[in-house]
Amino acid sequence: MKMSASLQKSTKRTNIDHNNRTKKRLPPHIDQTRLQENKYLIQENIRDIYAREFDVSLKKYNDKQKRKDRKIDNYYKHIQSSKKTATQQEMILQIGDKDDFDNPHNWEFANEVLEDWFNNFEKRNPNLKVYNAVIHNDEASPHLHINFVPVASGYERGLEKQVAFDRAIKQQDPSLDSNRPFDDWREKEVAVLEQLMNERGVDRKLVGKNEYKDVNEYKQKKDKLRELEIKVENEIKKFDVLTDKPKQKNGIEPIVAIGKGNKPIPKVELKKTMFGGYSVEREQVESLKDYTMHLKHENSDLQDELDESKENYQKLRKSYLNDRRMINKLVEDGIVLERQKMARERFNYDKTIGYLSSELKTMESENKELKREISVLQQWKHRAISFMEKIYVYDKFKKVFYRMKKSFNNEMER
Repeated sequence: MKMSASLQKSTKRTNIDHNNRTKKRLPPHIDQTRLQENKYLIQENIRDIYAREFDVSLKKYNDKQKRKDRKIDNYYKHIQSSKKTATQQEMILQIGDKDDFDNPHNWEFANEVLEDWFNNFEKRNPNLKVYNAVIHNDEASPHLHINFVPVASGYERGLEKQVAFDRAIKQQDPSLDSNRPFDDWREKEVAVLEQLMNERGVDRKLVGKNEYKDVNEYKQKKDKLRELEIKVENEIKKFDVLTDKPKQKNGIEPIVAIGKGNKPIPKVELKKTMFGGYSVEREQVESLKDYTMHLKHENSDLQDELDESKENYQKLRKSYLNDRRMINKLVEDGIVLERQKMARERFNYDKTIGYLSSELKTMESENKELKREISVLQQWKHRAISFMEKIYVYDKFKKVFYRMKKSFNNEMER
């Protein structure tokens, strides 16, 4: 039994909500009845990784700065706003294709291999700090999304530790090819995956980009391609020299021809013909033509691969530009909506201020009216007090009068 294996960088902008299926609306290719079959291996906030890995270096860096404008308040936001460095990397690891998973046993096999590969990922890659990893089982075939922050150290300028993928993997594995560190690293990780497959009785099927058995074969093929390109360019230049009409300068102008062993022979003088032109050996030119065509045919297969890579690059670039235009559109729409919201809030604010102002004026007029009423009431209060005092005197006098009257009547009776 054979199955393919691949490890690729995610070509789109990372969307953790999509990876973790926390978005309300999911694309139609996702089977929502199988969401519970997804396996979430690790889920951590990327900002926690940045705080844990870079806060100490950030403090040392800021303490050395005498100018406030050179200090970095938040390293995550600093990298997020950078156009040169990505905050993190996302890799997608997959075993087999959709045709391999008609058999339910293959789902279990793929999940087991992906989990085993991930369990030792940080041991193999101590400089790649994983903050999110999930195996999707709700699509056509199981695959692993792994998100990590590459941490490199030993910088003399800026922070001692910084985000840098190529430097991070080269520091943890100095044996990587310095010219193609990612290609070399990827091949080694896929080799680990292949070993896990072989332990379970499954061979790796080489398809598409995986047609190279290892990174050395890939390098050899690329070097051979470059060597052939140089040969073709040189032969074309030599052919152009031989076929171009030479310029006259005091008679015959010497040119460079080709001798045995493809070595250049300088200053070959051309013989003047009876018609006034210049000639060169016809056999030499024809031989050169044949050799050039042979090299072109030999190079055609490799050139097709380059063309395919360029085509893929153009597709990715087009997708990136479309995503960028969509994001700009969303940002512009968001700004317009925010402005409309602020305009509505300002209108409501002005309306409220106008209402409160009218209420204040009403309350001020009512306050004046109340003050006048209070003044009148105070006058009535003084009058009432005076009247009560008079009543009190009258009552007191009345009581004295009745006592005197009663005493007089008693005296009269006696």
